[in-house]
Order: sequence, then C-alpha cells, then structure tokens
Amino acid sequence: MRASTSLLILLLLAGCGDPMMIIPGRALSGQVAAPPDDWTQAASAKTIQVEFRKDDPYSVNIWCAGLGHDLYIATNPKGTHWTPMLEKDPLVRARIGSTLYELSASAVTDDAERSKVADAYGAKYKLDAKDNWVTGAKIFRLDRRS
Repeated sequence: MRASTSLLILLLLAGCGDPMMIIPGRALSGQVAAPPDDWTQAASAKTIQVEFRKDDPYSVNIWCAGLGHDLYIATNPKGTHWTPMLEKDPLVRARIGSTLYELSASAVTDDAERSKVADAYGAKYKLDAKDNWVTGAKIFRLDRRS
C-alpha cells in the first residue's frame, strides 16, 4: 500500500509542468523578458529553472552564478541527463522567479573564465575551496540569443 501511494504521488508530481526539487518538469511558464544587462542581482536566487528541448520540453532546478553580463550553470564532469540535449540544441529558457529568459548555452572551456565561475559558485553557495566541485565541472554560459 505504501509503495502504491508513493508511486502515485511521484506520478502526479511528474505530470506537473514545473520541476520540483530533483524531479524534472516540462515546459516552463512565465513572462518572457529581455535578459538583464547584469545577472549578478537577477541570479541571486538559490536555484533557477532551465528548460531544454523546445520540441519535447525538459526542465530542471539548478544552481547558477551570475557574473555581470553572463549567467552560468554547471554539472558534474561527466555531465547529466540534460547535457546531451545541449549538444543537439543549445537553445534554452531560464526562469528566475516568474520571468523567462530565452538564451543559448555554450560550453565554457577557457581556464580563466572557468576559474571565475568556480569562484562565484564557491562564494554564492559557500563551497570549500578544496571541495569546490565546479572546478572540474561541465560549465555552460547562457548567452543572449542573437
């Protein structure tokens, strides 16, 4: 009985559009706006939501870092479920609060930029410098669409 109830709850949650904690969601809703000139304040929320795959939306809650004109997300060095989605289609939508931003993801490979992003994650999320997982992570910059 308990297993059936738990399964039913998970199925109901999975049917929701928005991601919930670690459970992915579908298409994000909200008011589309132009990206801010400076992401530092806009990305001060602990987590944001990012939607991948326009044709079959898949959205997740994720940590981020805003550094001036740029917004970043990261995942472990091997990637995650959504990493291949970016390889096929870099167009994403990010939601902060109820505002949606239409962006394009690009992998960050420059060592100096990667170091700045790792430092920003470390400061924002109080990560120990020795254990800052972002230093070896796959990092993506979410750029304004042309």
